[in-house]
Amino acid sequence: MNRHRKRTIKVSQLARVEGEGSLEIQTEGLALQDLKLSIFEPPRFFEAFLRGRSHTEAPDITARICGICPVAYQMSTVHAIEAAFNVEVSREIDLLRRLLYCGEWIESHVLHMVMLHAPDFLKLHSAVEVARDHRNEVEAALQIKQAGNAIIRILGGREVHPINVCVGGFFSLPKTNDLKELLTPLEEAYEKADKLLEWVSSFSFPEASGVFKNGKPPLVSLVHEHEYPMNHGLVCLSNTRASRFPVTEYEDHFVEQHLAHSTALHSRLMVRNASGKSVEEPYLTGPLARLWNNHQHLPQKIKKKMQSVGFQISPINPFRSLQARGVEVLFALHEAIQIVKGYHDGFAPKVDFKPLASQGFSATEAPRGLLYHHFELDTDGLISKAKIIPPTSQNQGFIEEDLRYLVTENLDLEDDELRHLCEQAIRNYDPCISCASHFLKFTRKRKKKEKTKTLPLVIALGNPYRQDDAAGPAVLNKLRKKGMEKSAELIHFQGDALGLIAHWKGRDTILIDAVMTDASENEGQVTCTEWNHTFSQSVEKRGSFTSHLPNLSDVFRVSQQLNKTPQRLMIVGISARHFEYGEKMSRPVLKALNEAELVVQTTLEEMNHA
Repeated sequence: MNRHRKRTIKVSQLARVEGEGSLEIQTEGLALQDLKLSIFEPPRFFEAFLRGRSHTEAPDITARICGICPVAYQMSTVHAIEAAFNVEVSREIDLLRRLLYCGEWIESHVLHMVMLHAPDFLKLHSAVEVARDHRNEVEAALQIKQAGNAIIRILGGREVHPINVCVGGFFSLPKTNDLKELLTPLEEAYEKADKLLEWVSSFSFPEASGVFKNGKPPLVSLVHEHEYPMNHGLVCLSNTRASRFPVTEYEDHFVEQHLAHSTALHSRLMVRNASGKSVEEPYLTGPLARLWNNHQHLPQKIKKKMQSVGFQISPINPFRSLQARGVEVLFALHEAIQIVKGYHDGFAPKVDFKPLASQGFSATEAPRGLLYHHFELDTDGLISKAKIIPPTSQNQGFIEEDLRYLVTENLDLEDDELRHLCEQAIRNYDPCISCASHFLKFTRKRKKKEKTKTLPLVIALGNPYRQDDAAGPAVLNKLRKKGMEKSAELIHFQGDALGLIAHWKGRDTILIDAVMTDASENEGQVTCTEWNHTFSQSVEKRGSFTSHLPNLSDVFRVSQQLNKTPQRLMIVGISARHFEYGEKMSRPVLKALNEAELVVQTTLEEMNHA
């Protein structure tokens, strides 16, 4: 390559990471001139939303910050408010909260490992290709994820944005038998997670960049005297003299900075250099930091497993965060099994308390790292100030630092190779599913339909509290009132879209959803379309045609690779334009509900008599 040429490498949309971001690298010869990791997702102002709201509303509001880590936001919120009000919950409630956290770690980690990050190591482009080439591992991952989701559903009331969490405990407790029904799935998931860790450990891992070679960077996590921390502990700075401090002192050690190229604030650690001057530097939080600071609390059998698969936490290599997540999945499953085995209901679901004019602090360990909350409240329990620092903003500065070293050490690579290496490095830190993309194009061959005695399946997608997005659930309620449960299984589906695969395998399925349109003349239009190759291609060209992610087309392709497609899939769409928060549907959509109900009934008759 020309050693003197100037080049600019752009990744305009980062794939398989949370939110919207881009990367731009400018080089001249073998020198790095500039590097920017830009987060351009619009600000969401959750801290402002909380001001003036009651402490009773806060857990449900903060849960909406993230569809992948709602438990972490709820737990940080309730802990901060409880600290302000001097609330101490029972050990039984505390264990159930830990169990809820286990569910989130399980489902979040395993989804990232297999569907989002594994393609990089396997030289594949998407989860679809992984499902095609590594079907057993993908099926195992989905089963493990379902076990995690089941914990959240039973304790939280639903899989996404749980609604059973409150300050002081829970609104209601699960029955002993209901919770203990999780034992078998959890034990089976543990065996599969054990094999999954072996699988990812067989990958070829790139070497760590210079940021890790030139001395261990600050590794920030909670630490606890007796347990591997999830929602309790001191904040630990692994390589500083003042290594541990209570969460109340968090803002004495960390500062947030605004950078012009990012809507996410960068969090920096304030330390003193050799001359005693205070300086700010990036730091790492997440699974690798947790393991470094807390590996002594892992069960002996998991330590042996780490040794058998050749995973050592030292030296730190961010590319091996894939293995770290595998270890934490095993730990969360082990912990969940122990808590479930010891559970017996009969205690009070929550403790009584009185609001105080005070402030509260908390930090918990979200799957991606430390999550900090600080609330100020008045005597009525109303929030006057809220500060929330998520793991991504804490890691963003460190990601840029790592990329600078990585790019500098690999400037001899061609553009495509360097771009791929950088994207892979970014996914070491920020696993999430909201921007999963770049799926494989393929041709579908439909198998001849076989008759089945199983009732057809009607699935409604949608959030009743997002205006026209309530159309699907509204049609489903109409069907229930007419006694249509004798003709079909009716489901209001509220989990992540990949969960549809477990429901529709081999079944005649009708999917009801609001379909996004920009044209007012199309608003309220009802369509019924069979999912086939032509329709799939049309969806791919349009992008997401419903209000839900990941794209239904992507989910259908994964189910194809796993041979878990529906027998037949009909899409009943109601064109809509209004998806803001609120409980009132637009007039055209309201008028379309009866027509959509009739379309579903007619389609069901055809399916039942085919």
